[in-house]
Amino acid sequence: MENSFISSKDGSTFLGKGFIHITGKSGYKAISNEWNKIYPQDKKEFHGKDIGLLETDREVALKASMVFWKLNNLNKVADGGTSPENVEVIGKIVNGGENGMPERKKYTAAASKIIK
Repeated sequence: MENSFISSKDGSTFLGKGFIHITGKSGYKAISNEWNKIYPQDKKEFHGKDIGLLETDREVALKASMVFWKLNNLNKVADGGTSPENVEVIGKIVNGGENGMPERKKYTAAASKIIK
């Protein structure tokens, strides 16, 4: 996660923000680096001065979530379908997989029925 000592307040600074709840200083840096490759005319420093945009700017928060999705090659995983097992794989990559898993599976199954 690359967070520093407790006195640095990194833990509270780099807690889950944005639609996908990016966590840890290293996560914020990774999103910044990839964002700046994809959007060179709109550079961001999410591990610094632009961190607040993940909470105040919906477009930036959505794009940052998409950058996370790309960085973690989640399209390839998602192409495997909406089975409970696949939902678990994606959930583990996004947030460790345990928190909210029953609800995630339930909502994914319900959404899949509507979309089909």
